[in-house]
Amino acid sequence: MEFNPDDRILSDKDLWEFIVMSSTGDAYRPLNLQGANLQGANLRAANIHRANLKNAQLRGAMLYKTNLAEASLPGASLVSANLEEAELTRANLLGADLSRADLRGADLSYANLTGANLLGADLSHANLSYANLSRADLRGAKLSEAYLREVNLTEAYLRGANLFSANLSEATLIKAQMMSANLRLAILNGANLQGANLCDTNLSGAELVKADLTGCQLYRAELSQLKAQQAIFAEAELIVVSLHKSDLTKADLRACNLYGASLRDSIFDGALLHEAQLVGTYIEQCAFNEATLTHADLEGAVLKYCAFSGADFSYASFKDLIVQGVDLSQAKLEGVEYLDLLGEG
Repeated sequence: MEFNPDDRILSDKDLWEFIVMSSTGDAYRPLNLQGANLQGANLRAANIHRANLKNAQLRGAMLYKTNLAEASLPGASLVSANLEEAELTRANLLGADLSRADLRGADLSYANLTGANLLGADLSHANLSYANLSRADLRGAKLSEAYLREVNLTEAYLRGANLFSANLSEATLIKAQMMSANLRLAILNGANLQGANLCDTNLSGAELVKADLTGCQLYRAELSQLKAQQAIFAEAELIVVSLHKSDLTKADLRACNLYGASLRDSIFDGALLHEAQLVGTYIEQCAFNEATLTHADLEGAVLKYCAFSGADFSYASFKDLIVQGVDLSQAKLEGVEYLDLLGEG
């Protein structure tokens, strides 16, 4: 049945009568509520899958456990709506306003949330696998322990978002804005974060195995206990990061900038650091066995009790480098600048 968009709020009784009528008989007939004013409506646990709710007003609506699978909701207003544990699989929420909505435990797998407003929304434990959230606004959103496998967050806004222990395996986060986000214990294995802004982000305990962070901005990021074997940090800005007790075995750090960073108790065995900027970097008890540091700039860096067996420093700069408890006898030092002025600190 169709409704006049100019109608005032439909009563809950009217809505439930329409829902019953749509399910009566042999064939299910999806409701057409396009543009309807349903502000504050109580549709708790209703079955309105495939309903047309384009541009509908559902501000503050009760949609707890409501079945909205494959529903059409582009441009709809769901501000502060209760969608806890709602079924929204393959729903179309293009440009919808879900700011401050409660989506805890909701199933949004394969949903289209392109350009949606999720400012301050609670998506804790929600399933967003394979969903499209490109250019969505998730600033301050709660996504702790959410399932976001292969989600598309290209150019999404996630400043201050809480992604604690979220699963973002193989997610696409190209040019995502994630400043000051909480990604502690998050799983980002195989994720594409090329050009993302992760300044002041907490990634402690996160998994980034084979993730691509080419050209990322990681100023002042917390990277302790990171699992980033074979991850790509090429040309990334890692200025003043704290990288402690982390594993970057065979990681690609070519031409990355680690100016003023603190690296402690971490593994860089077999890593590529060709042309890396390690100016003023503090490095203590780290392993760089078989690592490639050709043409790296270590001006003013401090190396304490590190292992460099088989490491290649060819044509690197050791200007004002300070070493303590470091054995470079098994390293390749061809063409190293300022090697004769190497200081023991």
